[in-house]
Amino acid sequence: MSVKNSQDATASQFPFFRRPGGCFSLMQSDNPREIKTNITPNYKKNQVECYPTQSTNRGTALVINNIQFHNPRYFRSGAKKDEDDLNRVLTKIGFKVKIYRDQKSNDLIKTLKKYSKAILGDICMVIVMSHGTNDGLPGGYTEVLCSDGKKISTDTVVDHFDESRNECLKGKPKIFIFQCCRSNTQVDAALIKGNPTSKSNTLIAYSTIPGFSSHRDPKNGSRYIQTLCEVLDKYAHAYHMEDLLKIVGSELIEMNDDSHKQVSCYENRGFCKKCYLNPMKN
Repeated sequence: MSVKNSQDATASQFPFFRRPGGCFSLMQSDNPREIKTNITPNYKKNQVECYPTQSTNRGTALVINNIQFHNPRYFRSGAKKDEDDLNRVLTKIGFKVKIYRDQKSNDLIKTLKKYSKAILGDICMVIVMSHGTNDGLPGGYTEVLCSDGKKISTDTVVDHFDESRNECLKGKPKIFIFQCCRSNTQVDAALIKGNPTSKSNTLIAYSTIPGFSSHRDPKNGSRYIQTLCEVLDKYAHAYHMEDLLKIVGSELIEMNDDSHKQVSCYENRGFCKKCYLNPMKN
């Protein structure tokens, strides 16, 4: 430490002596003492690669928004605002947004099959907003409710984009976002078999953790989707997708109060590179 002026710390304020092995201990002294420390070796350059996401075709974002159901009491008030805000922010980033509303179970399967075979851009993004259930146990499966009252597991949605199904999906970042409750209701879902490597490059985000509800305001939309839109608006140009989800999670925790508590989560399945959304110039 060099002493430049009287406002800087003086050497006598740091009366250390060096012990063998590099440790320091306090020793009273009026004489300035040169302090030497072991220098940290140069760190290796960041070895985490980035997905190529800078072409003129960012990709298509598929948005499934189930608002009305066979049972009127399941109506998801506020969900239209989530849809509108997602459409705005994703379009601003450069995605072509395709919105499907109130999908029956058969319709949803057809939509997923159709979209999974037409992935031409940099990023595959699928967002599903609906009611949901989960058994609340570790490894428990989450199911989303379709407009006809039938349920489809989130893993069934993800499995339609398995790299073994379509050559154009190989090596491409696949991002899934599920806005749904994961409360304590038994579900019946079979394990998905196959080559685990074909399920790589996949990032799955949930608005809440297993066993808990996901809060939605009748006027302002769901807490998670609204926070996600705000974070994408502010930071999509600077941070990669996993960091963006961490910011969303942090913001959700900051918003917690006695009446509404929510913790989001995400799952990384061989998503080994950084995925920058790289908003395109308007």
